[in-house]
Amino acid sequence: MLKMFTSIAVIGLGRIGLPTALIVAEKHETVSGVDKNVDYIASLNEGVLPFLEEGLKSRFEDTQLIFTTEFIAAELYIVAIPTLGLSGCFETILIEQTLKKIEAISPNSLVIIESTLPIGAVERLAEQFKGGLVYCPERVAPGSVFHELSTVPRCIASKNENALKKASTFYDSLGISTLVTSTKIAETVKLSENAFRDANIAFANRLSEICAENQTDVRQVVEIANTHPRVNILTPGLGAGGACLAPSTRTLDSGSLFGAIRSTNEGQIERVLKTLQHHRIRSVALWGISYKADCDDLRFSKAMDLKELLESNHIDVKIWDPVAKMGNFSESLNSDAIVFGVPHRAFKDENLPQKTRKASQIKYLIDIVHAIDIQVWNKEGFSCICAS
Repeated sequence: MLKMFTSIAVIGLGRIGLPTALIVAEKHETVSGVDKNVDYIASLNEGVLPFLEEGLKSRFEDTQLIFTTEFIAAELYIVAIPTLGLSGCFETILIEQTLKKIEAISPNSLVIIESTLPIGAVERLAEQFKGGLVYCPERVAPGSVFHELSTVPRCIASKNENALKKASTFYDSLGISTLVTSTKIAETVKLSENAFRDANIAFANRLSEICAENQTDVRQVVEIANTHPRVNILTPGLGAGGACLAPSTRTLDSGSLFGAIRSTNEGQIERVLKTLQHHRIRSVALWGISYKADCDDLRFSKAMDLKELLESNHIDVKIWDPVAKMGNFSESLNSDAIVFGVPHRAFKDENLPQKTRKASQIKYLIDIVHAIDIQVWNKEGFSCICAS
């Protein structure tokens, strides 16, 4: 089973592609990781760990994976390249270009696309590609990729039955279970999973707005409501960051329901701006700028969107992110208020409130992402103002 493919190439070595390539290389002998970024490939070959990910360091140090910028001949290609277009929806342009390159080198190869695609895309792509084309979208989240790769089943689909059997056997060799379905169902499943989480985040954020309007503590509301066996309200935040949730909602549907979801999540940073303006705050320490907690990825970060919005409204922003290693704690304290962008675990350090008080005259905090225990900070003289 492990020798079914004598050569495998994983195209796209980002936060999903690289972990995938490392896992494939643990089970198969001749595996190449391909990425067009010359500097990135050079750093990988020099042994530089590219980003934070649980379990990445040990696997990266032990791997026999070959890193290259060149498209090489292979019997199996796994495509994990970004498909987000300028419209904010998922598109197939880069996939089409990749398939043409593969076809020119290995026209009879098997290609598995793990990138997110719009509904109907696989059928159209299969008509243009001579080899076997399989769709098996990834279902993992940065921060827990290796765990979820081994525990979460994958949708797998193809118009080519032989290609589908080979791909299913390949995933079986990795210990990844698959659920065989149609191409359109697989595409819809992937988009709907992301849109569902986008909707849940929007619900939590709208609830946060309602609680602010009624001067009630949304934290207590969520905590008590979640004791109900069929309720699981998420933690409110600045919106839905990352490269998947919002684009999936837009790609799936932009009608009244999904439009309201997007409007709610996009409006959270405006809430923060209005609160700062109401209190006439002209400078802030923005703590936490990655797109999710305990992650160093700044791409598609709502905190970064907030930074841009505040600066465009003449509010000075000094950043500090202990996870992404950006900014400076001490320098950020020369501000009128602290705004938490994401709930990094580091912000729950019991010594942080006292350390901050001793080093600054800051009075106000804005924490709609539930980064801190407000009562602990209140004891040090900080006042948490809601983003209403």
